[in-house]
Amino acid sequence: MIQTNQASNHGNQRNLASSGPAINHFGNKIERALDRHFFTCVIAFTIVFFACSIAVDLRMKMWTDELLTLTMAQQASATEIVKATWEGCDGPPPLYSIVVHAILPWIPTEALAVRLPATLGFCGMLLCLPAFCRRRMPASYAMAATLVACIMSLAYSNEGRGYGIILGCAAGALFCWQLAIEGRRKYLALPGFAFCVALMTALHYYAIFFLVPFIVVEVARWKTSRKLDWKLLASMTPVAAVLLLHYPLIAASAKFQKHYWSAATWKHVYFSLGDSSLWFNLNWILCLLWIAVFFTTGKGPLKDHLRRSLRLREWTAMGVFFLLPPLIAILSIYTTHVFVSRYVIWVTPALAVMFVALICAIEDSAPMVGAGFLALFLAMAINNEWTRLSAEPLLRDGNAANAELAQLPSSQDPIVIPNVHAFVELSHYASPAVRQRLLYLLDAGLDQRYLHYDTDALLMGALRHRTSLHIVDLNKGLADHKHFFVTAAPLDYLPNYLASMGWRVKLLHMSPDAALFEVTWTPDAKIPAQ
Repeated sequence: MIQTNQASNHGNQRNLASSGPAINHFGNKIERALDRHFFTCVIAFTIVFFACSIAVDLRMKMWTDELLTLTMAQQASATEIVKATWEGCDGPPPLYSIVVHAILPWIPTEALAVRLPATLGFCGMLLCLPAFCRRRMPASYAMAATLVACIMSLAYSNEGRGYGIILGCAAGALFCWQLAIEGRRKYLALPGFAFCVALMTALHYYAIFFLVPFIVVEVARWKTSRKLDWKLLASMTPVAAVLLLHYPLIAASAKFQKHYWSAATWKHVYFSLGDSSLWFNLNWILCLLWIAVFFTTGKGPLKDHLRRSLRLREWTAMGVFFLLPPLIAILSIYTTHVFVSRYVIWVTPALAVMFVALICAIEDSAPMVGAGFLALFLAMAINNEWTRLSAEPLLRDGNAANAELAQLPSSQDPIVIPNVHAFVELSHYASPAVRQRLLYLLDAGLDQRYLHYDTDALLMGALRHRTSLHIVDLNKGLADHKHFFVTAAPLDYLPNYLASMGWRVKLLHMSPDAALFEVTWTPDAKIPAQ
């Protein structure tokens, strides 16, 4: 029996020994094929992704932020868009809305017009990031890094805001910076870098922090060699001009920051990427850093292993990118008091590069490991894209309220929707007969009392002068309408508030996510003062 087990063990060892070269040979074949056709594969993947994204752009219903982009783009001119931004009709800088305004007459559907610039920008990331990685890593690892970035930020490829373009600019800036520090085509690389970082900042003010890693790298270089790349530093100066140009808008937005819906708190320091990174977050990156230190120091000098994927200046920049989200969250707590995870979405390309570069360094660029990760991330990307293509197109925030509207009795009385997101979405997608009955009752003081922020009230107060949305002050709406319906989510305070003021509030229908009420004036009902 013992002899039989020993013979079996020897046989297994021989099989493993013989299979090792076979696996490595298979990995080498994949690597050689990818290496020969690398940019052909990159372009093919980008074209397929672009086609799928256009299909998603056309199928998905726009949510509140995208409808705000559409509202801004429908203003009479670029000047009016800037004025509307100054008034508080939308939070981001006006550039993205101006781009949509320019293409809106030429695109067959509003949803595609709103999302197309973001989709094109995202595809720019899919082209620039592999170009950056291929100069340092084998083809399979370079493609894997691109897929990781795609998975991390997939939602922004179809969101009609500036984040898709920002991602493309971030990857483009990384590639241009890499060429510049190598002294290759600096006459193109430096203007490209300047354009990317300036455009990012013109799309979102927090993108100015994207420059921090490159400044740190230059300072570290000056500390060791007493040399500075003045041309590279000069290419960062257009960002200052962009901020100066936008200063009146930045100053005007200060009123939104006093009681913002997403106030910067210490929880953002830990969850600084939030949902924007999907399955991949800072915890995983941190674990990989520790794993890299443990394994590489066990096999040889740490520098030698890390240099098998990126150069020292690139590792320094990636490390700063890794630290930036929590640091920006801390800075926001003491300055703007505003932080949302997507504000730092531009770190995604760098984190994807860092993740795959660590694997590449740890595994000594093993072809089979790279092929394995490439296959895994490709499967994940395909699954995520198929999920989006096959999902039923529903309203993001107003679907439950829309279902409650089907329970309405036959009437022409107003329908009050206290949730801003549901109100904006239904004002666009509900039937014409329902849209003309929708009403939003505005009261910033009540929002602060019950919700602890007044962002929605300030936004709706600005929008009522720029749109045809039915938005009135709460006291005027109650004075003008003695009978109306309310479709509210569980957290909406309006039904309870009206009941406390003496109005008769009758529940007509309830679902897990929304409820329909009938509200009627009574002799004891109170109307709040102006």
